[in-house]
Amino acid sequence: MIMKLVATLVMGILLLPVSAMAEKLVFAVVEWPPVVIAENGQIRGISPDITREVCKRIPGIEPEFELLPLKRALKYLKEGKVCMASLFYKEERSRFLYYSSDYQYKVVNSIVAPKKSRIKVTKLDDLKDKFVGVMDAYHYGSEFDDRGDLKKARARDLSELVRIFEKGRVDVIAVEENGFKFMCRELGFDKNRFESVYTLSEKPFYTVFPKTMGPKGELMADKFGKILRQIREEGVIQQIMDKYR
Repeated sequence: MIMKLVATLVMGILLLPVSAMAEKLVFAVVEWPPVVIAENGQIRGISPDITREVCKRIPGIEPEFELLPLKRALKYLKEGKVCMASLFYKEERSRFLYYSSDYQYKVVNSIVAPKKSRIKVTKLDDLKDKFVGVMDAYHYGSEFDDRGDLKKARARDLSELVRIFEKGRVDVIAVEENGFKFMCRELGFDKNRFESVYTLSEKPFYTVFPKTMGPKGELMADKFGKILRQIREEGVIQQIMDKYR
């Protein structure tokens, strides 16, 4: 009788769907469209979509996403409460984090100009006679941020920045490329009227795991990196990015 009961329990476990047996990994995300979009109680965006794709290729792993401010997300990472879908590398953070062995994708900050303007920029000095739209409290890279001799018109957020640019109130804007294309689509503007004329900075995003996970966290970081490299080569990451442009 006991043996029959044990056999029944084992068979029941084996017949469970994979999702019922999967280990859930909680990934902190910080809202920053189109990197992370929180809408109607759902989390989507470039980074969550890439993370889901990676987890599909790791048997027994199911991702969950927790929307947090960056400061709290870093606190939870230190405490080992969460992983994080995408984070820039900083050496001091490597004391408590394992970074994926390859990156998710690169965040590219550029100078964007109207195509019809024929503006050419080969160095920042070329912007001295231009009105440059920027987003307040956003860091484009020290080389640009420290230039006090440039005429910068500050916008409160990305939506306002793109609106004043589209209306011709500034000559060029400094903007993250994916965010610019996403916002053009949201506002109904034709992104093809504009072009990137100068790259200010490029920074890769990594998926991170707290060192409190021990060897498992290190193994997961390595596994994630290998799959990220694979899906980049397959064109999957580019397809995900294109959905939000």
